[in-house]
Amino acid sequence: MAYSFQTLNPADSPDVGRVKINTNFGLINVGAGGVGSSIWTAGTGAYSIKAVNGTKVYAVGDYSIAAGYYNNAKGNYSTILNGVYNVANSKFGFISSGYKNQLSIASNYSTIINGYKNIVSGVHSIILNGKQNTINGSYSSIIGSTGTTISPGQRMSVININNISSTVSNRVYVPDLQITNSDGASRTLYIQTASTNSTCGTIYLTSGTATILTTQVQASSMIFLTPQTPQTPTETAANIQISARTAGVSFVISSTTPADSRLVAWWIVQQV
Repeated sequence: MAYSFQTLNPADSPDVGRVKINTNFGLINVGAGGVGSSIWTAGTGAYSIKAVNGTKVYAVGDYSIAAGYYNNAKGNYSTILNGVYNVANSKFGFISSGYKNQLSIASNYSTIINGYKNIVSGVHSIILNGKQNTINGSYSSIIGSTGTTISPGQRMSVININNISSTVSNRVYVPDLQITNSDGASRTLYIQTASTNSTCGTIYLTSGTATILTTQVQASSMIFLTPQTPQTPTETAANIQISARTAGVSFVISSTTPADSRLVAWWIVQQV
């Protein structure tokens, strides 16, 4: 790998006071002595660069970039832009800043943006700020939390909640969910009902009863029922209820009037 350095002449370039680094990747213009600027030099890894003005900065991985203070970009194609005692062991890992954040060897394509003592071991995952959070699952995210762990859940998100320890997958944790229309647009909650094994839907009663097949129903599930069509004045007043359930299989809606044929909406909510 050959590097050459050239000071840009003001007559030749508008980038006055900068240095041009010739690498096999092409040209990289970096600061040259100005306040807050950085001068870059070759790292340990092939095609890697590190900031000269950083203290104990290491660009060990091939094609890696490192700056800041005691940071180490060990993984190939990894980047650490700033911060203190951060380590990027993974391939294509990215740490923007922060203190003692770590991307493990297995956390390829993962990111930590700022924060304190955050650890990512899963692939394609991200921690945004917060402190002492851990992601061992993949395709997951933690935003602004403290002491939260996702392990071994996949496709998980925790937003601004502290001390969550989650082992499940395909779930989002939020402290409160408020739907607003502050911009004047209509806002609402959408739940898919047409798919198999839904958590909500509608069904017509036949002879006062209906069976819902869904794996979402559990022994502790709260099931809400609301008639969608009214009874006629000549019909006997009727109430509807859950008369039976088999966890993971189905539940039965029954009316106190056998002739009841109303359309009923149902919604399953799980307790945690």
